[in-house]
Amino acid sequence: QGFIVKNNGDTLFGLIDYHSWENNPKKIAFKSITKKITVYSAKDIKQFHVSDEIYESAIIQIEISSRTLNTLDKNSDFQFLTDTGFVQTIIKGTRSLYYYKPSGYEPNFYILQNGKLELLLYKKYLVETKGLSEKQNLKFIQQLKEYLSDCPTSLKQLDSLDYKKRSLEKTFINYFKCKQSTAVFHKKTEKMKPLKKVARPI
Repeated sequence: QGFIVKNNGDTLFGLIDYHSWENNPKKIAFKSITKKITVYSAKDIKQFHVSDEIYESAIIQIEISSRTLNTLDKNSDFQFLTDTGFVQTIIKGTRSLYYYKPSGYEPNFYILQNGKLELLLYKKYLVETKGLSEKQNLKFIQQLKEYLSDCPTSLKQLDSLDYKKRSLEKTFINYFKCKQSTAVFHKKTEKMKPLKKVARPI
């Protein structure tokens, strides 16, 4: 069960074909109360809600550089691509965090600035100094320092922050605690369950 919000603001309740997506969806199938099935793209609707998740349609920039060691670039410059899809809301409030993982590319995170999604910038790359070594362009840390600057106590651990969903989510939770306020919406990152050890035959 879920609902969609159309571009004109109308809300329609029904059933959404939900797949616990590894990659953010480009389209969804929606069955209305009249049993009619319609496929909606991110251009067709504003957002949809399903299984305690919120996805908002957006035209966004994505950073497309590889983060796999054997395919890293040898420069720190960002590589951008414009994409259209459904961005997942992680935290929404006076400060908001969004997640987008397009098919074939690495996850990207966004903050909401003046009503627009701003990409948090991060890149891994290689430098050659007596052999190749891995470096990181951590511009997203400076972006967050400015975005969360009205609560200095939430900035203490930003310099060691990872560009990962759980780390970023925790930073925003600490921000709201500092401000003694509550997010309008918070999609908690699910913990990975440890694999069960299976006894091998001797």
